[in-house]
Amino acid sequence: MRKQIFSLDVLQFSVFLLQTHFCWSQNTLVVPSQPIIAPVGSDVTLPCQLDPVKDLRDMVVEWSRHNLTPRYIHIRRDGLDLLMDQNSLYLGRTSVSESRLQQGDMSLSLNQVRLSDRGTYRCYIPQIDTKAEVTLLVVSVAPPSMSLIKERSGSPVLRCESRGWYPEPELEWLDSEGTVLLRTEAQRGASEELFSVSSRLSVEQRLGNTFTCRVRQQESGQSREAQLSITGKKSDSKSTELGEKEERESIMKKEEIINLLKQQDETQRLHLKESVPELKENLEKTETVLRYINDVIKTLTVAKNFLMKLKEDSHKTIDKMNSLIDAQRKRWFQQNTEALETEKMFFVETVELLDNQIKTLEEVISVSLQRKGQFEAERQQMEKQKKRQETKTQQETREEEEKVNVQVNVQVNAHDQPQ
Repeated sequence: MRKQIFSLDVLQFSVFLLQTHFCWSQNTLVVPSQPIIAPVGSDVTLPCQLDPVKDLRDMVVEWSRHNLTPRYIHIRRDGLDLLMDQNSLYLGRTSVSESRLQQGDMSLSLNQVRLSDRGTYRCYIPQIDTKAEVTLLVVSVAPPSMSLIKERSGSPVLRCESRGWYPEPELEWLDSEGTVLLRTEAQRGASEELFSVSSRLSVEQRLGNTFTCRVRQQESGQSREAQLSITGKKSDSKSTELGEKEERESIMKKEEIINLLKQQDETQRLHLKESVPELKENLEKTETVLRYINDVIKTLTVAKNFLMKLKEDSHKTIDKMNSLIDAQRKRWFQQNTEALETEKMFFVETVELLDNQIKTLEEVISVSLQRKGQFEAERQQMEKQKKRQETKTQQETREEEEKVNVQVNVQVNAHDQPQ
């Protein structure tokens, strides 16, 4: 009879497990089919939703990239973020919302997006072996700058350039009616991560001609453009009124050239200085992590010293008990000797337990010291890079200012010469 009841209980439990497994097997993780597009420096959310909805707060949720080592981006278990194995590239930049987890949403928030963040991310729930992949496309765009160049032959030439793009863009020249006149592909140096593009276009100097330089990315759909108008001249009449008009137009052209060159110089200067704040921000984050690691090491060291003190006291107690046991044995008090032996074993086991805990703390402290050394090395490298970049930025700024002054003088002198 008992065997039948036991068999029935096992059968019911097995059916329950099968029902639970079948129930969970119906769940899927829903993610976007198209890549998520995020500009450099922005904050982005990578969606990942469990369907049908279930509370994920008490479950393990993982985000990873399998082309990285270590591959883990973010792990959450039992309501806590477990970031000991997190890839250092994402330190302090990821989070998962507990309120969203309650609704089955394990979307990952990623702050201060970098170019290195581009790639495929996997969201995963180990207990139900359910996973999905999200693609992040990181883009970098920059406004183009246009300038007017006067060739010796007298034909005006437009020049357009733009630096700091990712992925690769293309440059298009368009006339006032929107017709594409010329296309140019971008290039980048062997040691550069971002693309640059530049092009020249010979145009006719007629009244009302407007030309557009457009730089765009096919993959992301991002685009930036600039326009410039070529103003023609009416030189049939030599009246005083027409002379004054031509003089006013000449002055306006000079001012336009000066403003255009200043705008171009400011754009280039901002581009040069963009990297310095990013280095400062990364340096501040590294300093914060180092302070946290130092606090952890101090706390673990205090705990280790406390356990060492307990271990020392336990050894003293064991020595006293050994003396008492020897004295009791000499007096033939067997019963009291057994009680002391039992109490002594308690302290011996305590010492062994303390040894294991001290060993564990020493291993954790050793790992923390290694990570501290890595971050200190990164900090020194970033400080050197920041110093080099600041020096380079200052030097290039001076060079650009001298170049602008030369260009302004050349352009102004060219317009002052009789046509």
